[in-house]
Amino acid sequence: MRKLIYKIIFFILFLAAIFYLFILPLLVATGRMELSVMSIGFSAFLLLQLWMVIAEFAYESSSAVFGFKRKKLFQFLDMRRYESDKVSKKTGFSVLFYAFLSYLFMVYGYGIIYMFISTISQNAFSTGKLDIVDGIYFSLVNSSTVGFGDITPKSSTAKLIVMSQIIVSMAYVVMLFSSAVSYVRDEANISKTSDMTKSD
Repeated sequence: MRKLIYKIIFFILFLAAIFYLFILPLLVATGRMELSVMSIGFSAFLLLQLWMVIAEFAYESSSAVFGFKRKKLFQFLDMRRYESDKVSKKTGFSVLFYAFLSYLFMVYGYGIIYMFISTISQNAFSTGKLDIVDGIYFSLVNSSTVGFGDITPKSSTAKLIVMSQIIVSMAYVVMLFSSAVSYVRDEANISKTSDMTKSD
């Protein structure tokens, strides 16, 4: 009964965290909530927490791949500390999952920033104010460095943020994803070798 109560509480907290980290900044960024100093400060605080989650997932994936001694970047975000049967070694799937989740959250985080900039200054982008789909679409196009040209940054602030996203995205591709795939391949080779020695 106690485990069921904990699962229900965890599920409610999970839904609250989704609303808190993903929906509230979106409401402020698109201008659906009144833009005041308080709402801008609060949404900046929420975005900071979202970027902490992004950094934590990227670090967790990197710690397994590169063998960091410290397995967590932010110890207070470790939800597995409440589990009784901790597994210290990450599987190849979990390493790729954390890397991919961090990448998706990064795309979303930049999309929020683009929407927020376009709400404050309608001349920041060639299309004017960006809505939800446009902001996330533009972020995904930038992260993949495709650059279709249908939405282009016009202001210096927008250009600087686009450049930072391209640099971060290249770091994901070059460092994290390629290393994570190597980690999965090495893990598969090790398990295949151990299976062959057991069969002998």
